[in-house]
Amino acid sequence: MPSPPEHKVTTVVIEMEPGSVFVKIIDPKPAPDKIEFYLRRTIDDWFSAHPQFVIDRTQALIDQGAMQGIQVWYHAKDQQPQPTNPKPQQQPTSLNIEVHNQILHQVSKEYIEAVVEDAMGIWRTYQDRQDTLVAINPRRIAVILDRQANRGAVLPVQLIEQVMDGSMRTGLQTWLESPPARFFVTHLSGSWFARH
Repeated sequence: MPSPPEHKVTTVVIEMEPGSVFVKIIDPKPAPDKIEFYLRRTIDDWFSAHPQFVIDRTQALIDQGAMQGIQVWYHAKDQQPQPTNPKPQQQPTSLNIEVHNQILHQVSKEYIEAVVEDAMGIWRTYQDRQDTLVAINPRRIAVILDRQANRGAVLPVQLIEQVMDGSMRTGLQTWLESPPARFFVTHLSGSWFARH
């Protein structure tokens, strides 16, 4: 009897501030002895796609003996080389997530990571959709996950309200007054990053 296929491993690269990213695996996590492999491979892929940056140092985040993620500090090279052709997409799937400065000053890094992880769980339930998922929490933090661009963003809710139609905006406002769930979830047609 053949062994079951391994779960697809999804990693996220969260741009915490200029010169720093945090790389982590979103559930389901692989075997503990494989976590560092996937994280290091994601870091290699991200810096290959951003050849203008040079790694200064890395620091693993360990909790109860298990690696949770890797913080990477980097700087820009003085001279930027010509961009290389991106490698074909392979496992693991990596999603680059930018964090708006207002959010960075509003909440902790750990809170941002938790919100992103929750939003990724919602995103995975919509695997067949090719539009942009928007998950907004009661603290008015919006996570944008764009499957077409393979990118994401963590933004203040007012930036999302500007692109919502009237009924969607009214629904959000009603939800924010007394949130019945952890997230208000909606979809925007097409790619968020193609429009912004």
